Amino acid sequence: MVKQLFSVMAVAIILVSCGGVSTEEINERIANHEKALMDLSEKRVDPEVMDSARFALIDDLLSFHRSFPEDQKAPVNLDKLHMIYSAMN
Repeated sequence: MVKQLFSVMAVAIILVSCGGVSTEEINERIANHEKALMDLSEKRVDPEVMDSARFALIDDLLSFHRSFPEDQKAPVNLDKLHMIYSAMN
């Protein structure tokens, strides 16, 4: 499970850094990260694994906002970032 999570994160980082990502692709990745976080929280995994999953979600949320600031979902994603950072203290 941990290897799969790190593999997904690596692919996500590569895709974002390469550019040319559409809003649909980033939204899909965000949804996948959110689902993965929910699954991990139900399983009560190691906090380091949870942090890695959170940071992958944070990267995609920030990438979306930076790439598509005028999109209707940009404020929603900023709100999600706020909630994640608030939960992390």
